[in-house]
Amino acid sequence: MRIVAALLLTGALLASGCSRTGTSAPTDSFKAIGSVPELMRALTIPNSDAVFRAQGEAPTDDAGWEALQRNALILAESGNLLMIGARARDTGNWRKDAYALIDASAAALNAARAKNAEQFSQAADAIYNACESCHKDYLPK
Repeated sequence: MRIVAALLLTGALLASGCSRTGTSAPTDSFKAIGSVPELMRALTIPNSDAVFRAQGEAPTDDAGWEALQRNALILAESGNLLMIGARARDTGNWRKDAYALIDASAAALNAARAKNAEQFSQAADAIYNACESCHKDYLPK
């Protein structure tokens, strides 16, 4: 629960511009705390696992769909977190793959809000493809 609260706070700060002067702050003003493997273990993997499990068995109640909304939101925000500071390996494929994760997760969030299992499954496939693309380039063999 603390992770979700911290992630929501991070999202609020990102949305507000996180600026002390009231103007937009440069992206290097964010301070990355956790490493990429730590983010993966704490946020990305558990939430992607929940999304992938739901492909085989869609929720049957509102609580289940709300849980998937949270999972998709955390995945989308984890894509943003992967582009902060030293976590960003480069501005090429790393950024492209992070944006693909964000976009696919946003589609999953919208599908979960609409309680549309087919659209959710398609978005989950796109999440998987974004992860695989990044892992192909950056995950040590």
